[in-house]
Amino acid sequence: LPEEETDELIASDFVLSENVAKHVDAIEEHDLWAFFQAYPAVERDRVREHHRLLRTGFPGLLEPSSMVIIAETPAGDFAGFVWAHEKESVIEAGSVIELIQLVVAEEYQGLGLAGVLLRRLIHKAEDSGAAKVQIHLSGRFLDATKLFQKAGFQISAQSMELDLSRWEEEQD
Repeated sequence: LPEEETDELIASDFVLSENVAKHVDAIEEHDLWAFFQAYPAVERDRVREHHRLLRTGFPGLLEPSSMVIIAETPAGDFAGFVWAHEKESVIEAGSVIELIQLVVAEEYQGLGLAGVLLRRLIHKAEDSGAAKVQIHLSGRFLDATKLFQKAGFQISAQSMELDLSRWEEEQD
């Protein structure tokens, strides 16, 4: 199905809103849950600390520079969210929307809801006059690369790492 038809079908099953205050607890819970999913082999306390450190650099969910779109069922149950914030670009004129998190609750995954939330955010970013939308992916979040590329995102940077605990073994 074309994206417009998919969006219409999903819109009939879910309500998209910006009523952040109603779902702050669910958003925070699912934001952390996504980190646990992205780093399954890492001790949970380390993942929590990584999450905390990353989130200190972003505005809170209720701050004016945050853009949050929530998906809920017609009954009002939380189904997912996308969270971004607007910042001034260092390199280009204007602002950039930095996507902080995109999560669909486990029971609603695979329906296309993540794509709908992402496209809604892109439209909101366009309406704000921003120059670009960016996201930084790591861990298992890299698995979402195809979703973002399908929406028109292009790889603009790359990070590499060397696991030193394995390096000696691989040199032999």
